[in-house]
Amino acid sequence: MSDNPEVMSTADRLVYMAHQIARNMGGSGEEQTARAVADHLIRFWDPRMKDQIIAIARTHQVPLSPTVARAIAYLSESRPQASSNKSAAD
Repeated sequence: MSDNPEVMSTADRLVYMAHQIARNMGGSGEEQTARAVADHLIRFWDPRMKDQIIAIARTHQVPLSPTVARAIAYLSESRPQASSNKSAAD
């Protein structure tokens, strides 16, 4: 993963941003930080970004810190399974 935002792939960029959020919210212990990061992702990230970061974590495309991995697990648990079970109204 490159630290240069101009040459990062989308996956690298999402992981980079998640790690930035974790660094900014750190200091309260790993568990509280992971929950705070998950809450931030839930509240502020676009649904497509959420789906992508969950897929990245599931396929291990890019290394994740333990805190970010836990945050993404919480994010995944909070997401409705609508992506695979779309209603007839869609």
